Amino acid sequence: MSGSVVTAVTNSFSFSEILPPGHRFWGILEAVKPVGEGLIRARVSGKESLVDESLLEILRPLVGQQVEICHAKGCWAAGKVPA
Repeated sequence: MSGSVVTAVTNSFSFSEILPPGHRFWGILEAVKPVGEGLIRARVSGKESLVDESLLEILRPLVGQQVEICHAKGCWAAGKVPA
């Protein structure tokens, strides 16, 4: 996310809602929804977090499946976890 997006995010969302750098979460992807300002809300096994909108097209077809979402060193990643 660019600096301008981060500034805009602080006006609407708490930083505690955004998955912090160096963290990941995984489980069953229950829902994914764009919320604006370069972010989407992902609900994984009952836990919601805001993640970068670049993951939207990756996550949409994975609703109902086991996924992992990561944020490390300024990069976002997501994918299906093998059974």
